[in-house]
Amino acid sequence: CDGLSISENYHNIFSIFPNPTNGDVNITFAEKTNDSQLLLFNYLGEMIKEIYVGDILKNQKITTNTDNLSSGLYFIHCINPDYTLKKPFTVSK
Repeated sequence: CDGLSISENYHNIFSIFPNPTNGDVNITFAEKTNDSQLLLFNYLGEMIKEIYVGDILKNQKITTNTDNLSSGLYFIHCINPDYTLKKPFTVSK
């Protein structure tokens, strides 16, 4: 055991940019992840949309548009058989 928690081990698997955004948001992956699902949630925990389902390659970039979202805090959830991660980003219009 290396003493790292699951969240520390997986925390940097994906990143979101630009943050804040007023248009497209890009999600990039530092590692390959299999059987993954990317979901967009609002700050109330309500799912807004499914962004992507399937295998994700290392360095793959997935882009989603935020034009129909109001200004505020949102979360990208990355769910696969090994872990569930969520990261926040802000829409600023």
